[in-house]
Amino acid sequence: MYALFDMDRLPDWILLLVLPFKILYYFLEALIFAVIPDILRKKESFFGKIVVITGGGNGIGRCLALRLGKLGVKVVIWDIDLTQAEVVKTEILNAGGEAYAYRCDISDRYEVCRVADLVRKDIGDPFGLINNAGIVNGMTIMELPDERIENLFRVNALASFWTVKAFLPHMLNQNSGHIVTISSVAGYAGICKMGDYCGSKAAMNSFHETLTLEILASGKPGVCTTLVCPYLVHTGLFQGAKSRFPRLIPVVEPDYLAERIVRSMQLKERHLILPAVMRFLLPVYRVLPRKVLESSDDIFGMYSCMDEFQSTSYSHSIP
Repeated sequence: MYALFDMDRLPDWILLLVLPFKILYYFLEALIFAVIPDILRKKESFFGKIVVITGGGNGIGRCLALRLGKLGVKVVIWDIDLTQAEVVKTEILNAGGEAYAYRCDISDRYEVCRVADLVRKDIGDPFGLINNAGIVNGMTIMELPDERIENLFRVNALASFWTVKAFLPHMLNQNSGHIVTISSVAGYAGICKMGDYCGSKAAMNSFHETLTLEILASGKPGVCTTLVCPYLVHTGLFQGAKSRFPRLIPVVEPDYLAERIVRSMQLKERHLILPAVMRFLLPVYRVLPRKVLESSDDIFGMYSCMDEFQSTSYSHSIP
């Protein structure tokens, strides 16, 4: 329930009395939405709206750009590799869509501000922002050079602060917009050789949850947020990484993930976790005794899933 009035004015005992009913209401709402086919649910149209995608030149970002382009979205592709961004732009244009490409090193907050100003001047204020860009090092904590740790956090975590601060004010003024944070299941659980990556994604999960609360507290329910937490994604950024039990916890295909992200945006869903089995495993994982977790991590491959990881390009495009 959105903050339509100041709940702090109510006596504490009333707040406590109302809380169980609110919990029951939203629990039943979630159950109903889980069984209702998507075709029967109202979907938001993004036709003609401007959406910025960071790291849009490869992987998930590319798949998202192509899908949104087919829906009539004015797709704005940000990537550190302008050539790759232009390739995706051309794909969208050839399919009859509208797209724009910009080179942006999102680890530099001054460049984020500069390119954001260019977008507003050239195209207009964005309706949507998808914070997708990211990098992976794939080394143990002791192997990681300090400068690579710092750069990963600038790209994977701090950059979202800069992009949100650049575009959220207009969304709040219009009481309309959508911010998507592409995080990871790794933000909820440690994985060997991914200490920096897991830490950055844990930061993004908390950042996104706080952002959502602050938007709700501002009384702007028209600005939506979606947190996306996939498991390993089958792209070049995670080349060589593998799931120990692929039938139980499959590696996610980027095009399928992009499809689900767009659907979640259309349905204004707050949280997307893939594969679906992780939605049930994660809550259990967090309450188990520490030694049980360590044994489970070994069995499920948290110690070894990155052993055959092959570092590819040092890109700002997330898997």
